[in-house]
Amino acid sequence: MTPAKSPIGTDPPQQSLTRSIGVLDTVAIAASSTAATTSIGIGLGATAMVVGLHLPAIMLLSFLPILGIAGAFVRLNKVEPNAGNGYVWVGRSLSPWLGFLTGWINIAGTVVFLAYTTAVTGSALLQLIGKAGLHHIAGLALDPDSTAQTTVLGMLVLAAVTLTAVSGIRTAARFQTGLLIFEYAVLIGFCGYGLFAGSHPFRLDWFNPFAIPSLSGLAQGMLL
Repeated sequence: MTPAKSPIGTDPPQQSLTRSIGVLDTVAIAASSTAATTSIGIGLGATAMVVGLHLPAIMLLSFLPILGIAGAFVRLNKVEPNAGNGYVWVGRSLSPWLGFLTGWINIAGTVVFLAYTTAVTGSALLQLIGKAGLHHIAGLALDPDSTAQTTVLGMLVLAAVTLTAVSGIRTAARFQTGLLIFEYAVLIGFCGYGLFAGSHPFRLDWFNPFAIPSLSGLAQGMLL
């Protein structure tokens, strides 16, 4: 990865980009990249502790900056189509050094995220296996709280996902599409159940950001 040198938009690509996947496949990969189930599993409880029943309002408010970022990406892609996107755009419009740092920050963030979610994935799978009634394998007691077991299982899952990714973009897109359908079916069912199974009756006031009791709670909720 090397810093880009020319101003953005002044150095057009030397060859046309080849379309490898369709719009639906692209949407599936993009939606999967948001890691909806991981975000809910890790962040939903902490956010609810801060804003309580006004969590839906926080989710809607948090969508606005994401929408702005997506709009900016669309415009930048029209000016400078590039798979490197972030580090190329920053490098050509601001500074090559800042673009270089942008790329490495993305790599470091990905490594930290994967290292953290590996154990989370392993723990979730062991809990699921336990719910299915399997608590021992070859005399080994399966423990979702075991750091060693969750890390090893999570690394196996990560290796399988990596093999899928390197097998080709189309294979990865089909795999992501299947996972996405399953994931959102579970999420929609979970959310629908939560609307009627909770101890609090459903209220439209949950979606009103002005009903959040304090600016401090609003700021913390947006950050989370």
